[in-house]
Amino acid sequence: MFHGLNDFLSQEYFDEHTEWYVITEDVTYKFCPIAALITSYSDDLKLYQAISYDDENWADKMDDILSDARAKNSSIEVNAEDQLLMLSTCNYSFENARCVLLGKLIDQLPAD
Repeated sequence: MFHGLNDFLSQEYFDEHTEWYVITEDVTYKFCPIAALITSYSDDLKLYQAISYDDENWADKMDDILSDARAKNSSIEVNAEDQLLMLSTCNYSFENARCVLLGKLIDQLPAD
């Protein structure tokens, strides 16, 4: 279902698609992409674990993600107070590979 996320691994595609929406019954959430990368479920980045970070560790984690990114938006500032969403799908670069797209919440719109 989310195989199209792999397109964001191309910097050109990433730069052309500057936002995406998550639509619920009550709210439409608008996100801008921050980074797209290939990782695995067991990777050292531990993207699939919900962890609370203090500001210093959080910044280190974001630096690691951005350094591993195949495509990214360096002009977007991200801090520990931001709300982020990670979308993930299969990738076939290696066994258990995953494509991850990380986005920052930039707006919430009431449902029509």
